[in-house]
Amino acid sequence: MSGVMKFFGKDDDKDKDKEKDKDEKHHKKDKKEKKKKEKKVRISNWVFY
Repeated sequence: MSGVMKFFGKDDDKDKDKEKDKDEKHHKKDKKEKKKKEKKVRISNWVFY
């Protein structure tokens, strides 16, 4: 479910990013990679359940 919400939020963030600085975008990329790792853990949790 969080994955679907992430996709919906992605479009909104894209429009906002157009006005934001590139530095902020770069910072967001780091956050995205962290989320990717979190997502992997979540998926493994789902498999265990």
